[in-house]
Amino acid sequence: MTPEVKSGFLVLVLLVLGVGAQDETKYFEIGGTLVLDPKVSETLTSLTWKHKGNIVAEWIKDVIEMDYLGDFKGRSQVDQTTGVLTIRGIKKAEEGEFRVEINGRERPGTFKAVGIRSLKGVQVEVAVRPLTCSAASETCNLDCRGDFTDTGPVRFFWKKGDTGRWEEMQESTITIFNNEEAKKIESFRCKASNPLGETEESKAEKNPLTQEASGGGSGVGIGVGIALPVLVVVVGAILLLYFKWWLPRRHATGQSNKGHEAGPGDNGVGPSSAPMLMEEGKGQTGAASADPKSVDAQNPREADAPTGDVSTVYSAVGSFNPGDADQSAVPNATGNSEDETEHEKLNNGS
Repeated sequence: MTPEVKSGFLVLVLLVLGVGAQDETKYFEIGGTLVLDPKVSETLTSLTWKHKGNIVAEWIKDVIEMDYLGDFKGRSQVDQTTGVLTIRGIKKAEEGEFRVEINGRERPGTFKAVGIRSLKGVQVEVAVRPLTCSAASETCNLDCRGDFTDTGPVRFFWKKGDTGRWEEMQESTITIFNNEEAKKIESFRCKASNPLGETEESKAEKNPLTQEASGGGSGVGIGVGIALPVLVVVVGAILLLYFKWWLPRRHATGQSNKGHEAGPGDNGVGPSSAPMLMEEGKGQTGAASADPKSVDAQNPREADAPTGDVSTVYSAVGSFNPGDADQSAVPNATGNSEDETEHEKLNNGS
């Protein structure tokens, strides 16, 4: 075999190896164990594992004992027969690219480690969208819902009725159309899976296309939604009028009534009694005008008092208690009668 043929043969072998070896994604459970298998068939004489360019483990037969380095020291192990690397308690931050050199040659392709959370035991449910979907709708959406945080690639499966088979779907949501075929389905179920596990099967959700529209309930809800704000506004307006207008007005009216009942005046005589006193004053004034002498005889102190108009009389009347005036007038009259009787007795005696 000529050198040119040998050279071409080697190039062909390398091309075949390069095509056959592809990058491989390995999913590991966060906090779990990562296992990387280079799948070698030849006898191993040397082995080196690297993570992001840093040596994780290195071994050369009869030269270097297996040595573990870096952050994985104490948590990693390499099988010297198969070349399998096992890392325990691996963290989400430790995901990334791994490479391996076997017998002095780097294996084509890489391992891409990705940390995810297992879906085993996760509960899911079928949600109908929109909520008003019914037999009157043209289409309805069914969504397989659950906690899919950090779960990596997720596959969804749907089951129609109780006896239907599980069908894989690309998305978590499916659309059902309102036709005779869809109306024959009684219920829908769903479940999901990822490379590390599978969820529990959801409860059966009745086919919304076989349910009657609840128009009355929605109308009541809309009515309540409109009436409630209006009621709040009306009650607020009533309270505002009560505290800002009616209550202050009532308080002011109460104060005014108290003033009329016990208003200012000497000897307890209030403004309400003024008109009556005024009328009495008018009568007394008229009597004085008719018989000035009688006035002088009864009350000599007021004989020289100047006469005035009604307002003057009102002021004079308002300055004393009519009860006192009556009591003072009685002694004067009684005194005059006693003097006259005594004078008659003296005359008769003489």
